[in-house]
Amino acid sequence: MRYLDQELESYKNRAVYPFHMPGHKRNTAIFDEGKDPSYESVYGIDITEIGDFDDLHDANGIIRELEDGFAKIYGAKNTHLSVNGSTCGIMASVFSVTSEGDLVIAQRRSHKSFFHTAMLRGLNVMYVYQDHAKDDISEDMIRMMDENPGAKLVYLTSPDYEGYVQDVGRISEEAHKRGMKVIVDAAHGAHLRFYPGNISFPLEQGADIVITSLHKMLPALTQTALILENDSRTDGSLIGYYLDCFESSSPSYVLMASCARCLRYLQEKGQEDFLRYGKMLEDFYSLNERMSVLDLATSKAHDPCHIFIGGADGIWLAKELRKRYDIVTEMSLPTGVLALSSVADTKDAFLQLERALMELDGEAGVHPCKDDPYQRFAKLVVPVACSAKRAMEHRELIDLEESVGRVAAEEIMVYPPGIPLLIPGEMITERMIDVMGKAYDDGLSIKGLKDRKIRVSADI
Repeated sequence: MRYLDQELESYKNRAVYPFHMPGHKRNTAIFDEGKDPSYESVYGIDITEIGDFDDLHDANGIIRELEDGFAKIYGAKNTHLSVNGSTCGIMASVFSVTSEGDLVIAQRRSHKSFFHTAMLRGLNVMYVYQDHAKDDISEDMIRMMDENPGAKLVYLTSPDYEGYVQDVGRISEEAHKRGMKVIVDAAHGAHLRFYPGNISFPLEQGADIVITSLHKMLPALTQTALILENDSRTDGSLIGYYLDCFESSSPSYVLMASCARCLRYLQEKGQEDFLRYGKMLEDFYSLNERMSVLDLATSKAHDPCHIFIGGADGIWLAKELRKRYDIVTEMSLPTGVLALSSVADTKDAFLQLERALMELDGEAGVHPCKDDPYQRFAKLVVPVACSAKRAMEHRELIDLEESVGRVAAEEIMVYPPGIPLLIPGEMITERMIDVMGKAYDDGLSIKGLKDRKIRVSADI
């Protein structure tokens, strides 16, 4: 098999002059700092669709080989590469199996990209709510299928940002009985195909399309992702068409080279390294036996690679880890801290985190967990009052405290994780205003609010 990264490296070293894009012409000497090997290695392989380097949006050469390689190791019927992340993959996948006005059943705890897609496609979405990420929604999903037999699609997130998984196998089986397709956002689960644990990758559980980010949990550059098809229930040519619509027509060869390098790593060293990684994580989780206040989340429905450290105020804990130990975590909440691990982590890295947590465990008792209302959608959200498009037709900006009873005209979310507290078309309640105010007080990043003002529909 030919690998794109190796072919690009070979091409970079040839005496070929580029009278074509990109405009940097692989000439880093024009910059003030002069030649820099680290820059040259990137600029040197940054090309456009020339010669034998194929075209991502009409792949039939070396890029097609790359996609086929990923299809083989994931056990997929077909695979599409995305250099615009899982976001673009979600948009293309949902568009490929729905039409305007179709009924869709989805988790309300979905990433913002799904809500954007639903709005752009004009979908009617019935949401399944859950209080916490760890809640099993299988029964609620099946009940929603029974109540909405005309639904075309069931949309899930598994694993989610915190590493909790849903019973994709059971939900897929029930959906298929009713003629519904299943799409799973597994942006945080690319590693599950290789990790030696008891959680299987959603494609293995029967999902029709799975979107997963290579960069989140595998050794690949940011924005790289895959769209994996399971069987003949889906139309790969339509996914490809919508990728062409939503993705750049000048896809980055640097990012695609990163995908090729990741694939070769998984083929050649993946099994061995994931076994080593699994053993390191197993040793790390033995910390639970030695800590008296802090604790590491463990359950059959939780991916251990997503290390959730609870037992203390996560905002305090994250600040201490960064200030005193030079450890930067993925997310902090009043209930704990999320630390993402991967196969690229070293034993020394785990020991560094272990030592820090052991020391902080002695101080954690005076920084107890606080209530975390930010993601309790079942208790916070008033069901959709109108469509997102309708809510956003005419907007006005008002003080947050004056918005009770109004209809949101913009997404409001704590970021990360990018799961909206409010989406356009939902009613704003007094409880929701209290939660957003508390998020400000806790120092969390809230997107969609500025100076405690919120955009609402001017007509509703």
